[in-house]
Amino acid sequence: MSLRVVTLVSEGFHPETQRPRRADCDARALDMALQLPGARVSALHAGDPASPALRDYLGMGLTDLTVLEVARECDVGAALIDYLANEKPDVILAGQQADQSETGGFLPYKIAQELRYLLLPMACSMQIDGDAVEILQARPKGKRRRLKAALPAVITVSPAAPAPRQVAFAKQRRGHIDAKKVSAHDQSAPLTIAPAKRRPKGARRVDADLSPEERLKAVAEMAGKQGEVLSGLSPEDAADKLLTYLTSNGFITPTSPQATEKDNH
Repeated sequence: MSLRVVTLVSEGFHPETQRPRRADCDARALDMALQLPGARVSALHAGDPASPALRDYLGMGLTDLTVLEVARECDVGAALIDYLANEKPDVILAGQQADQSETGGFLPYKIAQELRYLLLPMACSMQIDGDAVEILQARPKGKRRRLKAALPAVITVSPAAPAPRQVAFAKQRRGHIDAKKVSAHDQSAPLTIAPAKRRPKGARRVDADLSPEERLKAVAEMAGKQGEVLSGLSPEDAADKLLTYLTSNGFITPTSPQATEKDNH
């Protein structure tokens, strides 16, 4: 039985001219899928089948592209989930981020949750070995790590993945867009305005060379430290408290009184 791979594709726009084109991360995902040996690769889009950007994906070598006709004000996620639940592909590929969207890249996570698929994020490359998939994951500062999981799986492709192949004009013209009418619900909802919440401070780093017991103790000590609220102090007392805190924590170097008096003279 051959491997079934579905790549989710979206409309993209050139950052300078704003002309419609393939979305960068989605194109990288489709190119990654097309390189899998023996896989049955298809592409899926929810939106307007007349979008000129979709022809770019056909120009990468696809013979056809499936489009679920969903209006912009409708929930494309529900339409995609219903379709994928019936198709049951082995691998679902998607770009880590869209070129333009109102969401924050959560759609692949929602699909994985609803279909009960494992999700592997930020892939730079992938390999299929039997019933398992292995990816090379992009990490901050150019780092990489390997992740392996059982199929079926949802994989999001990083902008750090290899650039996609060029679009062939003849393939663009020959390719077929298969539009399907689907029912979708309006996702419009009234906006809620609320005061912004204060962001939590990041945890301090603990030395990686410490033993697990020492690291746990260090984290507990950091969590146990509480700040001191000062109120009702005179300006002189408040300044003394602040100076004591800064010198005790190494923010400033303490100055001897004799040196201060000498400088004043």
